[in-house]
Amino acid sequence: MIHEQFNLGFIFNQLPNLLSKGINCFTSESDLFVKLARVCKQDPSITHDQSIFRKIRNSEVDHEITNELSKFLNFDEKMLPTTPIEESDLKTLGAWFLVDSMIDGYKLNGHCKNEVASKYLDFIHAHCEIEKAIIEELTVYKQIPQIDSYLERWLIAKITFPEPSVEELASYVSSLTMYVCALIELGLEVLNETNVNSKLNKVLPRHEIKKQHHLLIPSSEVLLEKTKAAWAKDKYEKEKISWEQFYRDILTAQARDETLIKKHPKYAEIDVIDPDTKAIKKRFQRWRAGDLFTIEDFRVYLAILRLPYKDSKQHLGLECYFLVNIFTYVQLDLIKNGIHPRDIEDLFSRYPEYKDIVNSRFNEFKLSGVLTP
Repeated sequence: MIHEQFNLGFIFNQLPNLLSKGINCFTSESDLFVKLARVCKQDPSITHDQSIFRKIRNSEVDHEITNELSKFLNFDEKMLPTTPIEESDLKTLGAWFLVDSMIDGYKLNGHCKNEVASKYLDFIHAHCEIEKAIIEELTVYKQIPQIDSYLERWLIAKITFPEPSVEELASYVSSLTMYVCALIELGLEVLNETNVNSKLNKVLPRHEIKKQHHLLIPSSEVLLEKTKAAWAKDKYEKEKISWEQFYRDILTAQARDETLIKKHPKYAEIDVIDPDTKAIKKRFQRWRAGDLFTIEDFRVYLAILRLPYKDSKQHLGLECYFLVNIFTYVQLDLIKNGIHPRDIEDLFSRYPEYKDIVNSRFNEFKLSGVLTP
């Protein structure tokens, strides 16, 4: 139901798609609306079998179905006004419109805890204005050559429209991914009033050669390696421990967490003396190969070593899981499109540069109120 036009953009190109992959809490559009309905109506008994969701699943969506869904979810009563747009501006619609609407929602809901948070939301709004202008240049005035200079200035990415090379596309996709993730990472720090250092700097992908095969170690696997190494240092005062020991420690922590057991009784069946690690090993192998995490995965399999399950729901470190998912998703997509693992490592090694660019632009924006490249 989200029109493809809402994925359009240059800095925010495909952003709704990237965010949905990163959050990884629904399997399809109909699944998203089922879960949204359960929250909006406070009714966990709502199922995928209801007619409105079957119609969405069967791609029978039109204005009538959209109105039916809106009434079913009580959106007319519960939704706050979003970014206004004139009929004449419809050609400039893109991902920026959804981002700007979310910014308006944050402001109207009183999420600006301080002046810095308010400045950050204005900072994102300024990006939306730039996106709108770029789309207008392309769709209204047909100024295609202008797009190249826009992207080079804002994303430090060289790309030649309308027929970029495969290498240029890979550079562009990785650049917009890193820039957007740096914006989000900054937002998590600002809106949560913390100076948490970048987590993404620590989970950059790498290239390895094993048995004459070039392999990409994606961000998901790097994250798990770093988590295991930190646990080895803190728990055992060692440089490293085996994956088997790591699995056993996780299973033991699960078996001793009363809140987790209350929610999922199966964890009470774990043998804390000699736990069976076959199932958890397979799960970790899938993540190390690039499967995406859910927030529940993070709480049950990683945070559980350091935080009781009941205390991990709102922890800032866990909110960053979806950024690792976005990195991993894009890295594996580049592999599928024939980009060499070594080139992917080189592309993402620039993330600290993008983090610095975003922070620098935000610091200047706080002083001047003007967004400049």
